[in-house]
Amino acid sequence: MNVEKKTNNKKQKRLIRIILAAAIPCLFILSALTSSYSDYSKAHSLLESKNYKEAIVQFENLGDYKDSVQMAAEANYLLGTQQLNSKLYKDAALTFKKIKDYRDSARMSKESTYIYALGLKSSKNYSESLNEFLSIRDYKDSEAQIKEVTNLKEYYEDSYQRPEIKSPSVGMTKQEVLDSTWGKPIDINKTTTKYGVSEQWVYKNYKYIYFEDGIVTTIQN
Repeated sequence: MNVEKKTNNKKQKRLIRIILAAAIPCLFILSALTSSYSDYSKAHSLLESKNYKEAIVQFENLGDYKDSVQMAAEANYLLGTQQLNSKLYKDAALTFKKIKDYRDSARMSKESTYIYALGLKSSKNYSESLNEFLSIRDYKDSEAQIKEVTNLKEYYEDSYQRPEIKSPSVGMTKQEVLDSTWGKPIDINKTTTKYGVSEQWVYKNYKYIYFEDGIVTTIQN
């Protein structure tokens, strides 16, 4: 009897170990499924409350659980739309570009870039505006915009680099006066003495510039 009892006890213990060995992985799987379902529900709640950035993170972390990949794309699309409506055009363009194969995201990315480029053009930031239009040159009238912005950029740079023409002032040389806003005189009266050379440059409207040894000493306007 004792031998039989011991044998039965061993069998029972072995059976318990087998059951536990099989149950533990099942518990892990069940726990993982429960956790994924909880995270999935949380991601949906974030999406419904328009917390799109957090929803994107949640859905992306879920991998291929249910339709998480598609929902992550939808959250990105809604985020891009929100940014576009908030006039965050650069951010919107990048968000839509991230999901360019989802719905009409490719077009929305170009539209956001187009509006952003027009804004840069209006604020005379021609270099950046040109770069943005070049990235979407096949969209709307971007080719025409590229030509216009290029011309504006060249004109602006030429005007900026052109030396400023100054008004005549005391201390200038003759050449500096000639290069000034007054330019060349209509007449010159020169007097030479043992002390040096004095000159009077005569301009229209009774304006005069006086030089002593080639340097402006007086301006009569």
